Amino acid sequence: MSWVQPVLINLGIALVVGLIVNFGLRALIPYLTRKGYFRRPGSKQARSSAPLLIREAHVIVGDGGVLNDVDILIEQGNITRVESSRIDVPGARVIEARGKTVMPGLIDAHCHLDFLSARNGFSARMQARFGLSEPINELLRFGITSIRTMCEPPKLVLGLRQRTRTGNRVGPTMVVAGPAFTAPGGHPQATVCRDNAWLGRNMVYTPITDTEARTMVRGLKSQGVDLIKIVYQGGHYAEFGEAINKLPENVALAIIDEAHKQGLPVGVHTHYAADVAFLVEAGVDSIEHGVLEEEAPPELLRAWAAKHTVFIPTLSITEFVSNADKQSYLPQASRNLGRAVEAGVRIAAGTDSMVGAMPADSLHHELQLMVAAGVTPSQAIQAATGNAAEVLRLHDRGLIKTGMAADLVLLNSDPLEGIESVSDIALVVQNGQIVHETEPAAPVALSDYAAPANGIERFTDNTSARFPQAVEVTIDGSTFDSDGVRTITYTDPGSQQVLRTETLRSDKQLRTLEWSCAVPSENTELRAIAHGGRISLSGTLNGRTVSRGYANGGTPWMQGLIFDASTFITSQMESLVLTSIGTSGRGALMAAAFELTKDRQQTQPGETQATLVLPQWRAYWNAKLTSDAETGSLIEYKPMGKGEMRKVS
Repeated sequence: MSWVQPVLINLGIALVVGLIVNFGLRALIPYLTRKGYFRRPGSKQARSSAPLLIREAHVIVGDGGVLNDVDILIEQGNITRVESSRIDVPGARVIEARGKTVMPGLIDAHCHLDFLSARNGFSARMQARFGLSEPINELLRFGITSIRTMCEPPKLVLGLRQRTRTGNRVGPTMVVAGPAFTAPGGHPQATVCRDNAWLGRNMVYTPITDTEARTMVRGLKSQGVDLIKIVYQGGHYAEFGEAINKLPENVALAIIDEAHKQGLPVGVHTHYAADVAFLVEAGVDSIEHGVLEEEAPPELLRAWAAKHTVFIPTLSITEFVSNADKQSYLPQASRNLGRAVEAGVRIAAGTDSMVGAMPADSLHHELQLMVAAGVTPSQAIQAATGNAAEVLRLHDRGLIKTGMAADLVLLNSDPLEGIESVSDIALVVQNGQIVHETEPAAPVALSDYAAPANGIERFTDNTSARFPQAVEVTIDGSTFDSDGVRTITYTDPGSQQVLRTETLRSDKQLRTLEWSCAVPSENTELRAIAHGGRISLSGTLNGRTVSRGYANGGTPWMQGLIFDASTFITSQMESLVLTSIGTSGRGALMAAAFELTKDRQQTQPGETQATLVLPQWRAYWNAKLTSDAETGSLIEYKPMGKGEMRKVS
């Protein structure tokens, strides 16, 4: 019996450790949640059995049709009546929608969930349980009521899908592909997963023979996936700086054939025209990304349209992925999309975004890019509603029609007049329940701006935010009192070459009315103007013609950002949410919401500190502003983990 004592000791140690870990995590997770490292899991939503009645709405049906001045009745999760006459139902909650627009809930037909940091099963489960809860839930706030996930660990993503279906987790309806099929040494095994063995084992299948491929497809079917994803790309993948392998044709054909035998649709990642031609002829259901490396030939587009194969262009990600010339794929992808639509290819909207690591409103950005590529606003909305629902085989969604599930978005303005209005959300309904209702913007009470006595302020900028080297920054507000104009100039201190110029025309509280920006070395010239609740931007970015619109949503547009904070510092407000448009990096041309909060501490007498954050990324990016307490004038700006910008005395 000499073994009993060690066993009991080990069991005791295991019990104590288990209790410590259990209670430790219970204490640690709320702390990390408050700090922004995770959010609490989406709780089971409170459901109302009362009917919902939307009155006098302008309706975008989702199939290209439009209805004017109609009532929509929602009962037991479904749309039961859509009528031009007034509907009266006792006990219904009534939403007055005169002057507003109803469209179907948006559908992202190609996205991913962020498991990239998972290195083992435990960290992956923690990510699924805590890290992804808030990002998935947040999609609903932007009107995204259904998603198709395209390359995830199957057990975890299927568990998420099940919890969403049962209402135990708040989030969009999920359609799941599970792991992607690729060649050994193919994408994403040799690219995204190359430094992460756990991901390589759980996110990709690499069959070598036809028989192995068919067995893997049947295995995924038995687990409950909704579709099969294939990566069909070989050659040099410039973004990752290396050659990748492509599935042999016979293996790809075996996957497609077996998937269809199992009743599963097939979506395929592509880059080249010849590959798309092969796959369209093979009968795949959707082409993801399309032709990025070259011009899509007319004969391919005609065959594509004739086969009714859906095209999901994912322009959002092409902005961030570069070809062999270090240029974004976006211009080529945009041209091919425009020509595909002209040829009659059916399109659906997807972002290829990483939920949990990219903005939750990426689909809004995708629709803007589609319109910029020549797709009409009506076609873009149909691509993200009715067409996307067909791709996901969600036959009860995607349209505002009697008998459909009640997934819909109420907008304050009409996206057919400006696609940016898809962001102008009043409320979101999913399965007949209101899952998000935008609160009216809090009144903004900023102070009036007081320009310096000589109208000039100078700073030394070592943050590398605009340029890799240190630069001199001059703010000239000498004519602000007469015309509301300030000019911000960035100059190389050695050569005295002007690197960047911004001109701001603002009201007395520094809310931007008009803005222009010129960066000669980058061939960038942008101009934006506010009108009503919208901002319109046009010009060139890195030599590429751009035209964008933004729904401002009631927050002040303060394009000067850190220099505009003076009117907040000297006000009685404790916090301020403002909008600013990015001009470089991955945030270029994106209108982001920033949050300023007074720290109520003084580093020196007469100074006030404030914290500037991007609310969604507060755990990863923030900056400290030190300002003159009396005038609000900036003294120092210090982003997290970077240099600083200091005022020159």
